[in-house]
Amino acid sequence: MKQNQIWGSGLSPFFVPEDFLPSHPSVKEDLETEILVIGGGLSGLLCAYELLKAQKKVTVVTANTIGDGACRFSSGIMSADGGPDLLRLRELIGQEHAVGWYRLAAAAVEQMEKIVEDTGSKCDFRRRDQFYYTASPREASVLREEYYLRRHIGLDCEWLNEAEGRELFSFPCGGGMMMKNGGGELNAVKLCRDLGDWITLHGGSLYEGSRVDVIESCGPDGFLCRCSGKKIRAKRVVDARGGEVLLKRPQLGQRVTVFVVVTQPVAVFRGWKDGCLIKNHDELSYLRTTPDGRILFAGHPTSVLTPEGRWGKLDANALCRVKYKNLGAELEEMFIGLPRAKVEYGFTQGLVLPKKGLPYVGKDAQWKDLYYLYAFGESGLAGAVLGASWIRRMVCGEGGNVPEYLAL
Repeated sequence: MKQNQIWGSGLSPFFVPEDFLPSHPSVKEDLETEILVIGGGLSGLLCAYELLKAQKKVTVVTANTIGDGACRFSSGIMSADGGPDLLRLRELIGQEHAVGWYRLAAAAVEQMEKIVEDTGSKCDFRRRDQFYYTASPREASVLREEYYLRRHIGLDCEWLNEAEGRELFSFPCGGGMMMKNGGGELNAVKLCRDLGDWITLHGGSLYEGSRVDVIESCGPDGFLCRCSGKKIRAKRVVDARGGEVLLKRPQLGQRVTVFVVVTQPVAVFRGWKDGCLIKNHDELSYLRTTPDGRILFAGHPTSVLTPEGRWGKLDANALCRVKYKNLGAELEEMFIGLPRAKVEYGFTQGLVLPKKGLPYVGKDAQWKDLYYLYAFGESGLAGAVLGASWIRRMVCGEGGNVPEYLAL
């Protein structure tokens, strides 16, 4: 089995193309721009996309290759429920705000579809039904309450009891909800690369291998950013560096490692209704298919690994091998009707999960024209789409305040 055992090891996970090399120049001279976007992941690139659509002059700089951050390890699952359960979210931010976020997240899937179409991206985006289930009959009552709340706010979902679930899936199901067009799947790295090409074709500038070390306010003259020994002057700055920022501010979220296995192509999918997205309420694991007929299984999260791939004083390779083996065995047990799905590839995702499970987006509290967008975890793709739209409205003065619960 091919393995990228340690997050950040430099080996490419399944969705990264063979030619994953820089395709844009680095900063080699001092620059001036109207808006500087820092970060070459989906958050930064979508901000640049939105601002260019609004006829702004935009420059994007990223420390590495575009898409070479959280997107590189993304399973590419976009859920219309936007991350945390509605029941949990209303305890954190209140009923009104929780319902508002869920409706926004559902709209974000449609918005992503339009962005993919508008940019002509070949990122394999597909709308998908999503099945959110529990194997435990005892937990089914909790999940059913979640279902009633989602139905009450207008989400298109259907409850399946144990017998109905058994008709559609080969794994034990105590109950679950099927959300119609409740999500989407894509290749996040391909989308980043296509967005990068679109940005440069539509008048934007993009620089890879260029780390911004310092952001200094120059008052009414905007900002001076020091980047790879050069100076970039900008009237406004959007900080979308993502994990690089939150890893330095651990109070904003928790770092976890998720283990992922990808099978060889499967000829026939028995016991899996229409290749829908699957989310397990008990273990917070996720399954999806790929365009070439593989199964991707992500789960078994742990917080014990360091960013360097250490388990205390030990190298984590042994733990990774055990996790991959367990995921493969669980997959065989779940889909007993499939021809044997042999695991071909294993990799890990090093993620930072925001405390509320939601993105952070807004204006800096100190500097007027400095904006931020950090989107991670289950809500990462929805947060990047919605946050970029909010950034455009704030920069362009279009109105529509960002909800307070998304502020740092």
